[in-house]
Amino acid sequence: MPLSVSNLEILLNLLKRAFFFVLPSLALSPAAFASRVEFTQADLEKMVVELDKVIPENTNFKYPIKCTLVDKDVVNAYAHVEKEGDNYRAAMVVYTGLIKHSGNDIRLVRAVVAHELSHLSRGHLTDTDPSARDLRNLWTRQQEFEADKYGAEALVKAGYSKKDMVDMLLFLDRDQGRGGHWLENLTADHADPKARAAEIAENPSALKALITFDTALAYEDARNHLYAKKLFDFAYSQWPELKEATINSGKCSLLFYYDNLPKAVRASWWRPDFGPLITNVHAAVPQATEVTDEDRERWNDALAATKKAVELNPQSQEAQELAALTLVLEPDAKKEPVKLGIDWFEAAQKSADKVAAIRFANNAGVGYQRTGDLNKAYQTIISAQKGSTVFNSALGENLGLVKVTGRTKDDDTLTANVLFTWLSNTPSASPRWATVKKTFDEICATVGVTPKEISQKPAVLCQVTTMVSSGKEIGILLPLAGMFTVIGAPDKQVSFAEKWPDLLEVRWHNELLTVWSEREKIMRITS
Repeated sequence: MPLSVSNLEILLNLLKRAFFFVLPSLALSPAAFASRVEFTQADLEKMVVELDKVIPENTNFKYPIKCTLVDKDVVNAYAHVEKEGDNYRAAMVVYTGLIKHSGNDIRLVRAVVAHELSHLSRGHLTDTDPSARDLRNLWTRQQEFEADKYGAEALVKAGYSKKDMVDMLLFLDRDQGRGGHWLENLTADHADPKARAAEIAENPSALKALITFDTALAYEDARNHLYAKKLFDFAYSQWPELKEATINSGKCSLLFYYDNLPKAVRASWWRPDFGPLITNVHAAVPQATEVTDEDRERWNDALAATKKAVELNPQSQEAQELAALTLVLEPDAKKEPVKLGIDWFEAAQKSADKVAAIRFANNAGVGYQRTGDLNKAYQTIISAQKGSTVFNSALGENLGLVKVTGRTKDDDTLTANVLFTWLSNTPSASPRWATVKKTFDEICATVGVTPKEISQKPAVLCQVTTMVSSGKEIGILLPLAGMFTVIGAPDKQVSFAEKWPDLLEVRWHNELLTVWSEREKIMRITS
């Protein structure tokens, strides 16, 4: 059940005051600052000596610092201590992969060294090691934030700019890429580099917007569409250059409408393909048997959101595709809007790449099926599949739902192969698995073939970003102050370390509901 709008607005208003993070349009080019001379062991030693003068030595370790440049193509460096008799010597390692992948940018290497020496100086290597795994994770995050801060201050004391530390963190952000796993990236033992950069940047507004954007992606992965939409909208308001956030907002709005359609209504429609980042529908839905006024209101909201996405991103095919799909999914299947959506998909299919082309054909077929032209719907999707080796799950499912006359043996053979692939890649718990299997068996009997055994796939669950307590939905990565507003005053609040007063454990409901937070943001919720 989605968070009520009133509670969500409270959280978002508090988000504007929260300790958050942000990335400017820093198209940093390491090559622009690159040294023309190979970085050597002697260069590292000189750098460490220079920074050691402005970073306090830790009295628990022996100095000078032992530093080593290791020939390994890994973007990494670390601080450690080495046993020497009854004492420990401060030490650190830098891999040559860091030098190489940073474009031999001495500024970035120096910032890494300052960060690692700060770990030694601040005693992180001998710091308390919490036994609770989740707390250990948060503990490490605080150490990284602290090493960034003191490392940046050391750079300034040595005559350099703290922007070098910001640029180094943004280099790490680019190096790790954007391959998904948004929730893990945002909650890992090393905070997102953009979040760390925002802590020390002079103007962190764009960085904060990008962190909000990634938080929205984590919520969308969990199919919390309403949360995600509000967060995408907020990211755009934080940084208006982030216009693509409006496309994601429109997609969330459309999915919120679709996921909440009555079960009987959705069961009568072919499966649309919403494009990348979308998982199969699993949300609990109302038990109505026909479209309601509430559904129409949600569709109108989606229509407005997708129109805005097109207006702000007029050259974006993704925005136009989203608007066309919204028309195809018009709740009452009115022919005029649905036809407009079909026309866009059929025109765009002609010049699209192979993956997009078959998706476009599927969604045009959805439009024909919704307006009652089942033969045209079938011909649209089977023709697209004939000319493509791409498998599309939605199209495969729809082929398993259609019953038309006049199919050729070649069409049936192709359909059987597509359905076999769909059945083999879909958990049997899927609502339409049995229907598609029945169609598959009938086609195999008609063609006269004995199919191979279908190996079952396990069901895959979405990640969890929210939980409900006393009828109120609360989520991670949002402001802690929102919990106080939505749940009320806590029973107890504990700080784990004086040096990190914002690393908190807060408890409600006779201490049965527990939140761990950092920098005024919720990081863990346990009940």
